[in-house]
Amino acid sequence: MDNTDMELRAIREKLQSLQQEPLSTEATTLPWNGRSDTYWPKETGGSKETGRQSPVSLPQTSPDQIRTTVETLRQRSSQQLRIPPQLDPVAVPVPEVDLAQYLQQLQQQAQQVNQLSLAQAEALLKLKSLSDRYALDLKQQAARGGYEPAVALPLCEFESALVPDVQQDHQGYLTVTYRSLDLQEEEHYAYELAESLRHRGGLQPWLGESTTASDLGVGAILAEPLKALQTLESWGQQQFSRWRRSLNLRSKRGQRPLASSPITFLDAVIWFSGAAMVRVGINFLLAANPLLRLPLMLLLLGFSAGAIYRAVLCPKPDYSLGYRLLIAIAGLIVGGRL
Repeated sequence: MDNTDMELRAIREKLQSLQQEPLSTEATTLPWNGRSDTYWPKETGGSKETGRQSPVSLPQTSPDQIRTTVETLRQRSSQQLRIPPQLDPVAVPVPEVDLAQYLQQLQQQAQQVNQLSLAQAEALLKLKSLSDRYALDLKQQAARGGYEPAVALPLCEFESALVPDVQQDHQGYLTVTYRSLDLQEEEHYAYELAESLRHRGGLQPWLGESTTASDLGVGAILAEPLKALQTLESWGQQQFSRWRRSLNLRSKRGQRPLASSPITFLDAVIWFSGAAMVRVGINFLLAANPLLRLPLMLLLLGFSAGAIYRAVLCPKPDYSLGYRLLIAIAGLIVGGRL
């Protein structure tokens, strides 16, 4: 017995078992249920109480028809169980992302944060300055009127202040940190200035503590060369310290330092007299040791060349430095004839 006969036998047994099972009321109305009037005609005779129907034999089915039916069922079941092919995720096109645009936006946002940080620092420093000015004016007004201030001083307390700062390393990575503001910077500067004036007053008893370079006259400078040199050195240190502090302030606030400052009559006098005294000192040194002539000449030539480059040849020339250089050369010439 081959496989086809076995399948046909199984189908017949299944049909017989289905015919023997009782059907529901809904199933009895179907035309293929095997119990319709076509296959189960009503009995003409018999007992009327039972009302049962006598079964008739089903029409015979050929093996070819059964084989065709089995093949059709197999094809339908294989089609229903067939799994649809999955899409390859690699084949799905992925939209390209413009990373350069994101990087540019990131850098612009970092610059905006730093600009807002500088603006916030300037606002805090201005708030501190206004508070100190108000407290000072209120104290002076109360002292002149002879009464106590109506409000408690200081009006605004400043303990510490932090502002954000975005820093970028050489590889392009950004780091968000915080930097502290020196709200007492002006007070520290005033204290250091007072200390420098106090030390200068100790070195120069012939000058008062409040004497500055602007209070010195031409006669005082030319009368005592040694004291004038000390005064000039102290004044230069003071100006250099002030310039360095102003440069630090401008760099913190995002401002560019000034290229030059206008020359005044006092500056011209100081440069002329200083150059003349330097020439006199050089003459004394050369008279004592003639071997120093060449090094001193090279030093003066190097200084003059650097000053000429800064005054004329650099991309941003400093014309005031050129004027000072001319005044210094005139002082050297006059000092050589003394």
